[in-house]
Amino acid sequence: MNFLLSIKTMVLITALVSLFQALFVLIRRRPIVFNYSHYLLTLIPILLISYFSIGDDTFMINNIFILFFSIALIFIISRMFCGVTILGSSDAELQNKLADYLNNRGIEFEQIPKTIYINKKDVTLSITSNDNFGTSGISIKGKVTDLTVNNIVKALRQKNLQFNIKYPIYAAVSAVLLLITYFMLISISH
Repeated sequence: MNFLLSIKTMVLITALVSLFQALFVLIRRRPIVFNYSHYLLTLIPILLISYFSIGDDTFMINNIFILFFSIALIFIISRMFCGVTILGSSDAELQNKLADYLNNRGIEFEQIPKTIYINKKDVTLSITSNDNFGTSGISIKGKVTDLTVNNIVKALRQKNLQFNIKYPIYAAVSAVLLLITYFMLISISH
């Protein structure tokens, strides 16, 4: 039963975060641009709140290994996936805007559809966009530091990225479905 309480808390927090993101993008009419590995690390507070919301000391002590393992797994995954996520935009010009940023920095690169190669640093930037959900991403492979990713994030935040209304709709619908799941879990536990 304690595990169910933890799951309910996690579902509720995830629904509220999704609803907040939908409202934030909709009100600003601008996409959210962030470092993907930092976004993954936001799962840790959700996990900790869900774990400690149980209030049963025996359960928490017996499952402390699972908590530490989950946190370590989140850290490992966040280090493995390097890139930029953009919520609220599926801008067809994203690759050109990224190329402008690299040109302004004096970085030599080769450009093919959906990919930019930085030869001197042996780095590949793969651009993806999903117009159905209003999201875009830049997957970065090669020897890249968080500082480089954060510089790209800052540059893209200053660019006028195209707003896509589909993301707030998608995030709001996801939040509503999670809230329905939350209330179904409450009815099961009573």
